[in-house]
Amino acid sequence: AAPAVAWAASSYHYERRRSGAHAESSRRVVTSVHRDDWRYGAWRDASGGLDFLAARWRDACSAGGTAARPSLVKIRLRKALVFDDIATGDDYHAQLAAFARAHRHRDVHLALEQDFDLAGWDADERMLGVRRPLGAPGRLWTPAGFWIATSLGLTVPYRGLLERRCAVSTLEVVKRVRSLRPEAPPG
Repeated sequence: AAPAVAWAASSYHYERRRSGAHAESSRRVVTSVHRDDWRYGAWRDASGGLDFLAARWRDACSAGGTAARPSLVKIRLRKALVFDDIATGDDYHAQLAAFARAHRHRDVHLALEQDFDLAGWDADERMLGVRRPLGAPGRLWTPAGFWIATSLGLTVPYRGLLERRCAVSTLEVVKRVRSLRPEAPPG
């Protein structure tokens, strides 16, 4: 999925209110919110593909030596955005600065937020993988086993045992982006 990089500029000021002789409170009043997207030229997935995923999977499964090979692997996914070259990074920061300049005079204060998103990405992206054919995890480590343990009030011990049986692997989904603006010709 193509990466989406968005900026939001919130203009605000504080209003002070007195209630009583000595009590004073202030509240933040947002007067405008503007959004814009970073326009980049091209992107490509630099995560390594399925071969890299399989290698990381094997590494996680071989943790602890061959005698204690876990049959379950908890996979955590992270996302990263990487600039393809220095010109792309400069272009990104120039567009962000222009966006901030366009909105900085709307009120007393300005808050800038940056967001990087991938279509269909869950913020808490995790998976549980089963290593086959080298070993089945057993019936207890299935969704039905979880619900049986839960119905018996054994969720905490179940999770503790599951943690001991699992290897952990973190896979990073990397998107490389290139600037829309052409580089200056040499010379």
